[in-house]
Amino acid sequence: MSCVLIYGRRAEYENRPSLNKVRAQLARDNEYLMSFDRLTPSSDAKNLFTVKRSPSGYEAIAYPPTYVLGPCGADTYSVINNKNEAIDACEWMLPERKGFLKNRFPYWENWAKQADKGSMRIGDRE
Repeated sequence: MSCVLIYGRRAEYENRPSLNKVRAQLARDNEYLMSFDRLTPSSDAKNLFTVKRSPSGYEAIAYPPTYVLGPCGADTYSVINNKNEAIDACEWMLPERKGFLKNRFPYWENWAKQADKGSMRIGDRE
């Protein structure tokens, strides 16, 4: 799983090499730092959700109404806590869709633990 930390504005780091050096050292493996200035709408992000790191691991904060489940992300479902609460908090998702996603998380978590998953395609999703 890769994580992106979005912090500050680009102007805060321009012409400040010492601050850029400190900022560059903060990123760990599979972590990326960027400023709010780099955020733009992208259809590639339709299935990204927001998490925060806590003492107990990762906690879901928000899911987009476009979120879909499938084999491509199944291995991460089990390491995210509070998924149901984050799904419930999405005001743009229909209640039926919320119920469906919450009921299907356990299926995909169990599927990811299987040794023989069979064949899968990127288009496999629900």
